[in-house]
Amino acid sequence: MKKWGVIVILMLSKRSKNMPSDMDMNVKGTKVLAINSKNIELIIAIQLLADSKHHEFAREWANQMYDKLSADSMKTLSIIAQTCLQGMELIEFVLEGYIFDDTEKLYKTILEYDNIEFLHKITGEQIGIERIKNIINGKESLKNVVAEFPWLVRDSINPLEYSFFNTDNYKNQLVELLIEINNDIFNNKLQELKNIYQKAIEDMNIRIIKTEIKALAQEVIGKKWNIKDLQEYFFVPSYFISPHHLMIYNHKSIVIAYDMINDRNEKIKERIDIAKSLSVISDKTRLEILRHIISEPTYGKVLAAMLNLTTATISHHLDQLKAAGFINEHKEKNIKYFSANIEKVDSLLEDVKNYLYNK
Repeated sequence: MKKWGVIVILMLSKRSKNMPSDMDMNVKGTKVLAINSKNIELIIAIQLLADSKHHEFAREWANQMYDKLSADSMKTLSIIAQTCLQGMELIEFVLEGYIFDDTEKLYKTILEYDNIEFLHKITGEQIGIERIKNIINGKESLKNVVAEFPWLVRDSINPLEYSFFNTDNYKNQLVELLIEINNDIFNNKLQELKNIYQKAIEDMNIRIIKTEIKALAQEVIGKKWNIKDLQEYFFVPSYFISPHHLMIYNHKSIVIAYDMINDRNEKIKERIDIAKSLSVISDKTRLEILRHIISEPTYGKVLAAMLNLTTATISHHLDQLKAAGFINEHKEKNIKYFSANIEKVDSLLEDVKNYLYNK
């Protein structure tokens, strides 16, 4: 049984003119490749367009793309937005057929795929073939099956029901959406980022040489994993996936698509710094103290009386707020006054927003 990994992953097919070359490494009998893939970027772009709230960095690009899409494709995006991986499950077809760059072959593969097998694949092979047949034939309830695999849906089961009972239409809609997104706006972005894609491949090839493969995979995805040994590893740098990563695998191969724009170590440090600052003001007393000090500079005895706390307790909280940079201290006639560091407060709020929305 297989389960996708996200955070939200034989020969290469014909190389796209828009994508830089890739390099093949064989490490201790395991095939490890750092590659660029137009089709994977095309599919990941669907996810960005279906749910753009975490992709503020590409807001302008997304708006340009929305203007180009038909009403039917916008409707398809609204359906995809409620699916588990928001379209990225289509990478299953890329991986199975090694269709990394041939868009026409990808379209054809999806359209001609057996409907039952198609449903099996887009649900991460969680639901068995016979159970899918029973659902289609009305012998078993999709709702009951989804209760066993709740991660297959988001807010509503309706999109999954649509794919099960309108499979031909759904496949056609997906392909039409892929075709529409594969336009000048998309291809110009690939060309614009050509050197960055190439640099990402070069950097990953160095890491492949220096690092044991499973350790590298864990380093890229940022967590430990317990997947069995695989024969093929495809590391795919992505612009559209930022700030996430994706892990899609089958019985022998895995695709790990990762953010090529933002340095993961820098993101981790940024996350730690933000979390550390938030932890200081997550205490309700310190939050209230900061609120009062923002309103008006004051001193410990006033705060103690206002909050009905001892001066020692207030002093402890003030020390923590000061150490985190939220307040400043100055003396007037031997009395310690505290004022808010508004720049620090505003900076934290902005940093939180930028981090969450990937600006």
